Amino acid sequence: MQIKGIEVVDHTAECIAAKNQAVLRALEAIGMQAESHAKQNLTASGHIDTGLLRNSIAHAVSGNVPTTNGKSTYQADRAESKYDFTPVLRDEKGNAIKKSGEYSGTVPDADINEQAVYVGSNVHYAPYIEYGSDRLAPTHYIKNAIANFTSEYEEIAKRYLQGG
Repeated sequence: MQIKGIEVVDHTAECIAAKNQAVLRALEAIGMQAESHAKQNLTASGHIDTGLLRNSIAHAVSGNVPTTNGKSTYQADRAESKYDFTPVLRDEKGNAIKKSGEYSGTVPDADINEQAVYVGSNVHYAPYIEYGSDRLAPTHYIKNAIANFTSEYEEIAKRYLQGG
């Protein structure tokens, strides 16, 4: 469109695309940081035997393949572990529940306005360490990695969304 020698160009689509890319970069940075905090929490908890669980902790942005390091699909022989991870998981009310420590290869797709980052593990005994069981107190190494650092994640998001 031209108005008396002035050309008006609509860059709305480019601005929206740039914002969406900034959101994805921010989520990736937050995921890397949350993954790091989860690994630090697990190490501090003392639940390290073979290092399998710590090495399997990964993150992914909606619709993408989780970050893995090749060791995450290895299933440790129970004889190698000093922990017995066969007990039943319990919810807050003490009811037996079944949890899975496996992912399907990608995390859920989401609309660009509802993008999310996921942090977790595909190791079969990861939920026993996170949520506890009738023989093991919960550690919440992932939950605390998210909940205890929200202000840090907000700062990361602000930095990326302000053009950083």
